[in-house]
Amino acid sequence: MIEWIKLLMKTCIRGNWLLLCAILLALLYYANCCVISPKYEVYAFRVGISHNVKRSTFIHNATGRENIAWIFWLIKNKNTIILVDSGFTNKEDMKVWRVEEYVRPDVLLSRFNISPESVTDIILTHAHWDHAGGVHLFPNAKVWIQKGEFLDSVYLTQKGNKKGYRKEVQEFLDWLELNNRLKLFDGNYKVQKGIQCELVGNHTNHSQAVLINSVNGKLVITGDEVNLYENIDKDVPIKTQYPERNRNWIKKTVKLVSKKEYVLPSHDPAVFKKFPKVAPSVVKIE
Repeated sequence: MIEWIKLLMKTCIRGNWLLLCAILLALLYYANCCVISPKYEVYAFRVGISHNVKRSTFIHNATGRENIAWIFWLIKNKNTIILVDSGFTNKEDMKVWRVEEYVRPDVLLSRFNISPESVTDIILTHAHWDHAGGVHLFPNAKVWIQKGEFLDSVYLTQKGNKKGYRKEVQEFLDWLELNNRLKLFDGNYKVQKGIQCELVGNHTNHSQAVLINSVNGKLVITGDEVNLYENIDKDVPIKTQYPERNRNWIKKTVKLVSKKEYVLPSHDPAVFKKFPKVAPSVVKIE
């Protein structure tokens, strides 16, 4: 950078304005890439685990049973504390899914010296109970969600056809909307520089993934568009009405990231073996 500045001064003295313009453009490009563009640390938080869950719940046409994890994510730098999904608190769902080793999401964050009040934003990949069921724990957070996903949740909870949606979650999302803390959008959307939402729509009709420019390269938090690393490694889709579309999306997404492990599933216990532990039930994606 210092050499560029020296060259700029010499060019000014010689009056070579064409070269001067070229140098200024190069400096602007450098500033945009290296200074303005933020990069983030990303962490996985395990709310709990469930043993012997039917594999067909998470993998298309699968048989047998599987252990799963319940995960939400933290995106962090010196200016940013954003969650992707929020965990859950509903005891009835925990009982149905036999959730063990449960830790409430805000307590998990406190182990990492992050208070609930300091969370500024929550990006919901979709509005199912295990992803959106902890938003009420964060009193200052704006919540970002696809408009179609929000409307689907409204409709299905009113009709009593839950399909993973819960009345108490929807009621809190409604309250957030009334208080100007619910951010609705359609399609792909940049929450802030280096954090991009992508509408996918294979798990639910309007579920989304989150693309992040991390300190270790590009990565993708998939929500339930990828449940387990098996979906990637064995080229098998999630349980969905659109299995081939899901397979194609996974293949495309693997090409976007810095390495395959950075396509991050939301229910695989292997996440907590592949990446270094930084606190109980917390790993850093690197």
